Amino acid sequence: MEYHDHFYKNLVDNLFEGVFYVDTERRITYWNKSAERISGYCQTHVVGNYCFNNGMCHINEEGVQLCQTGCPLTATLQDGQMRKMEVYLQHAHGYRVPVIIHTSPILDDQGKIIGAVETFTDNKDMFLTRKRMQSLSKELEFDKLTGVSSRRSTNACIKAILKETHTCHHKTGVLFIDIDHFKLINDTYGHEVGDQVLSSVAQTMRHALRSTDFLGRWGGEEFLLVIYNSNSLQLMNIAEKLRLLVTSSKVVLNNTKIGVTISGGMTTVQENDTSKILLERVDQLLYESKSKGRNSITFG
Repeated sequence: MEYHDHFYKNLVDNLFEGVFYVDTERRITYWNKSAERISGYCQTHVVGNYCFNNGMCHINEEGVQLCQTGCPLTATLQDGQMRKMEVYLQHAHGYRVPVIIHTSPILDDQGKIIGAVETFTDNKDMFLTRKRMQSLSKELEFDKLTGVSSRRSTNACIKAILKETHTCHHKTGVLFIDIDHFKLINDTYGHEVGDQVLSSVAQTMRHALRSTDFLGRWGGEEFLLVIYNSNSLQLMNIAEKLRLLVTSSKVVLNNTKIGVTISGGMTTVQENDTSKILLERVDQLLYESKSKGRNSITFG
């Protein structure tokens, strides 16, 4: 029996995961070497003490202390159910460590709960990967230069409004905008100034729209806007307001005021539209505005 006890203790001591046992009062009865490594607390510091007083003080992502309310180990002692949770333990040196914990009941021969075991695994790699993914997702969601939605988000918005057309009866307008003679701005003042102009146009339009409307950069000097729940006259007024606001805005460079105009094509979404049909229609309307001398919006 002693051999088996020593074998299993040695086995658990050398697991990669931190492992500790508690009795029904949540007093720690065992603490393995990986628990020491991950938490910084040595066995002599924690064994015999209550888990809620051992200094690790688990919190969740919202910063809620779990030891007194929401403790998965306590819940497992009460109902015998296994649990998994992502938490942050407090290291002996004071900083927080992201870990994945699992709790399981310890049963006697009659199936009565006589304690519980918690295992915890360092989750830093997964935490950092998730942060990188969130950062990448944000980059894909927004255009870095102008701060408005990216082309990927714009494509997703177009697909969404096409689906809505079949269930909603209000009008949705799509406006395709292009900055007039933008190549001349880049050639004359340089790409850095061109970027300032792009950002200025984007922010002018963004602040003029309602919070429910959508603005995305399609590419280069092109923008696509979605105007929700407006009749034809309202859509025309919004488009004209945007054109006038951009025309009256200037980027100042060494006491030189640099202004641009925009041309656009605007249409309402139809039930038989696909992304291809809708985009080709607004692109053709934009082309008509350019052909008429620019600085205008064509509706169709």
